[in-house]
Amino acid sequence: MRCQKKFEQNRKTKFYLQKYHKLGYDIERMFEQKIRMEKKRTYCPLFTTIGINAEAQTVHHEM
Repeated sequence: MRCQKKFEQNRKTKFYLQKYHKLGYDIERMFEQKIRMEKKRTYCPLFTTIGINAEAQTVHHEM
């Protein structure tokens, strides 16, 4: 019984894998985009503060 259940699960997963194999590339791209967005979100505040500080310093030096 347990073996049968496992086989059913395997068949299901196989089916899903086949189904999503075509979508695999799109899903991968989606994840890459998401990761890129996450990176931007985490790095943006840092860079903006650095940018503002740098601008403030340059302005200060110019004065």
